[in-house]
Amino acid sequence: MPTRYARIRDAGKRSSRLAVAVCLAMAATFIGSLTALGVALYDRSASDARSMAVALQQYALRTVTTGELAAETVAEAIRTRGGMAGMVDDRALHDLLAGLSARLPDGAGLLVVDAQGKVVSSYAEFPARPIDLSDREWFIAQRKTGADFLLSEALLGRLTQRKMFILTKSVRIGGQLQAVVNLGLPSDALIGDQALPIYADGVVLSLMKPDGAILARSDFPDGLLGTKLSVRDGAEDALHVLRARDVDHRPAIEATDSEPRYGLVARASIPLVQAFGPLLVLSGIGLPLVIAMMVATFRLIRSVAAQNRALGETTARLRVVLDAAHLGTWHLDVASGASDMNERWARIVGHEPGEVPNSSEEWASRLHPDERETVLAALDDMLAGRTPLMNIEHRLRHKDGHWVWVLDSGCVVERDGAGHAVTATGTLLDISERRETERRIGMLMGEVDHRSKNLLAVVQSLVNLMPAEDVATFKTTLQGRIKALGHVHSLLSEAGWQGVGIDRLIGTETMPYQSDQPPRIWRKGPEVTLRPAAAQALAMVVHELMTNSAKYGALSAATGEVGIDWHMTGADAEKPAALHLRWQESGGPAVTPPQRQGFGARLLGALVREQMEGTLEQDWPASGAVIRLTLPLAAILPVGTRGFDPRR
Repeated sequence: MPTRYARIRDAGKRSSRLAVAVCLAMAATFIGSLTALGVALYDRSASDARSMAVALQQYALRTVTTGELAAETVAEAIRTRGGMAGMVDDRALHDLLAGLSARLPDGAGLLVVDAQGKVVSSYAEFPARPIDLSDREWFIAQRKTGADFLLSEALLGRLTQRKMFILTKSVRIGGQLQAVVNLGLPSDALIGDQALPIYADGVVLSLMKPDGAILARSDFPDGLLGTKLSVRDGAEDALHVLRARDVDHRPAIEATDSEPRYGLVARASIPLVQAFGPLLVLSGIGLPLVIAMMVATFRLIRSVAAQNRALGETTARLRVVLDAAHLGTWHLDVASGASDMNERWARIVGHEPGEVPNSSEEWASRLHPDERETVLAALDDMLAGRTPLMNIEHRLRHKDGHWVWVLDSGCVVERDGAGHAVTATGTLLDISERRETERRIGMLMGEVDHRSKNLLAVVQSLVNLMPAEDVATFKTTLQGRIKALGHVHSLLSEAGWQGVGIDRLIGTETMPYQSDQPPRIWRKGPEVTLRPAAAQALAMVVHELMTNSAKYGALSAATGEVGIDWHMTGADAEKPAALHLRWQESGGPAVTPPQRQGFGARLLGALVREQMEGTLEQDWPASGAVIRLTLPLAAILPVGTRGFDPRR
């Protein structure tokens, strides 16, 4: 008896330890699932915040740029008419203001204010009421600073009673301030249903100046007028987590994006409650469920005698697990062909429960034609007993017509005396996301390998082919060329390696040599998106030409200028559609044709011919070098892009 008692006691201890181990494993699994969900929700919210900040900044940049062009048009009209005399009665100027305002966002309007701060012409009425705006900060700033262009913080419009920020352009004749062109841009025109839809309740979008002065805000009460929000150093492309917001002090995920031209700072803020709401809901529902499962498991292991009750609990737990794992289930009556699919099975193929007929023919009719024979053969092998299980990945037709990848698993659960299958059951799991992830990973790995090899090959060629006259010159020249590759690499990364616009690429490479008073480098041409390889090659070409011009050409003189223009031509019987780019220098030292071909010239030829399959022409008139590139569109446009058609 003592020995038997000891064995029973030891068995009880082992059962208790096993129960504790099982419960801990379940808790760890639940916590791991919550952690994975939390990471996924954070990644999604961070991505959403970044996307919203970038979208707001880009929309605001387009709006402000358009506004500045409109203000400059009015300013040029005032300069052309020679002054302010008779402007109050100038119907043509009023019509110009009204016409330009109609093209701007709803509520935006142009005014002309004289040097004393009085409105002399308005888009809204003719003649304009002489409203005194001399006490406005933007007008005072124009008089004090003498700036050509200013952007004010948000204020309450005296005419419209709407929150807006002011874009002002000064008009000076003979160095004297004659007028200020005033463009009021309503704040809600940048953030709202008509402009940039708000992501969800609780999300706050803000557009600010570098000092934190508010220009527009999705939640913009009157009390925030004149308030400055905090803008941290290095705010561009910044992401802040668990940061208390300025106004309501709610912890949030914030993303910031800025642009240097106007100093616009866009911020998107998603409250943590909003970001992690599904996690909180799942925790509230799942935690009691996990606890219940742990208790049930503990009792099951400890109560061997209660097998029937344990079986019922196991069935209930299985149903919960199937729902939690998003598994659809099916049951097949082999003799009649009747098939019973649960709600999850129906939703995987886009139907509500009850919409799917209970028949095996319905399932078979949804099979993809390429996989139909294979799937039916696997089912026949399982029913005939040739294989114990059916476990196959295939596609089913969704209600809307697209194909859903699924993992279809099943087995025979009942056979008659002759061994014929009577009932079969199984599960259906939607694996479309997993298949798409695998496809993307494979594609990304191939892209990374291809781009890395290309970039390393370019750098290796630069190192091997460059003359090494001395270490310092070699190092400086190589650094400049690698920096040009770095610039275009950054542009390609921003665009997801889909391509780079030629205007932005040339602007980036020429920016270090640009001068604002007056501009020494100008460019013009239609917008053309270049494929990554062509963008890298053209960036190197522009860098090489800019370096040569700064050393020996037009940019080496104070009065020198460089003009870059391009256009496209369609295909004909003799030549393909092509991009024609011209580089022309003027105002520099007298030009003489080079006596020898250096590494830079050889590099230009190799880049144009080998990387872009084009041709290079060089002329050397005394007034300045002229370089012409002819690049076939088939070699430089992104793969799959339709070629240039002059009829479009």
